Amino acid sequence: MIEQPPEGTEPGLSAYLVRTMKPLENKTFLAPEAIIPVKPQNGKIYYFDKIIDPDITTAGFWGYHEGWVHL
Repeated sequence: MIEQPPEGTEPGLSAYLVRTMKPLENKTFLAPEAIIPVKPQNGKIYYFDKIIDPDITTAGFWGYHEGWVHL
């Protein structure tokens, strides 16, 4: 079961994140990113398997929406 977006997340963004995460529930493998992308895409989900200072503060799934958001 996926975690719901944080309370206070804009409703349109919240719905988008849920729709985007649903297919990932059944994935067994998503290649981790080794570095932070130079030009991350708004709305794309990335998987980091380690901390990458200063933005990625924990391993896991991260989204990008005008800044990094831990999912």
